[in-house]
Amino acid sequence: MAVILLVPYLRELGNGETTVGLARTVGLVGSVATGVIFGKIVARTGQQNLYALVLSGMGVTMLAVPIMGTSLTPMIVLMFFYGTFFGILAPLYPLTASTYSSQEQRGVAMAYVGLYWGAAQIVVPASFGVIAANLGLENSFWLAGLMFICFAAAVPILFRFLTKGHAPNPNS
Repeated sequence: MAVILLVPYLRELGNGETTVGLARTVGLVGSVATGVIFGKIVARTGQQNLYALVLSGMGVTMLAVPIMGTSLTPMIVLMFFYGTFFGILAPLYPLTASTYSSQEQRGVAMAYVGLYWGAAQIVVPASFGVIAANLGLENSFWLAGLMFICFAAAVPILFRFLTKGHAPNPNS
């Protein structure tokens, strides 16, 4: 979302390459910061709760962009939060796959995670590119925010359904 919606939005607001690059860098700093303490975050919240919290945070961040994103300071703060949430989600998918797969099936589980993560890198930008072209960038943020919040609300059902019959692997 950061590249698909945020970069064109910042450009649409009249920001130059330096400002856009600064916003992207701050997002990466948030991502790296969470990577350093990722294990502690997961241990404290649990995977299911973490999905709900992070998806909610992503939704609120996306909803906040059109409201607060016209000024540089709020946009920098939003980019930090976006990077932080993304920095948690990216390793959380493979962690869940390894936690809820048997040792014999772990390679297949990780392959599926990688395959669908890779497919998402094509499908999501293409989809939101079409949405932004037809609805506008600002409305795309509203849609993305609502989408993330709906996913967060569905986590209790989806997590149980997707991990059903799979006990957490104590060796992961």
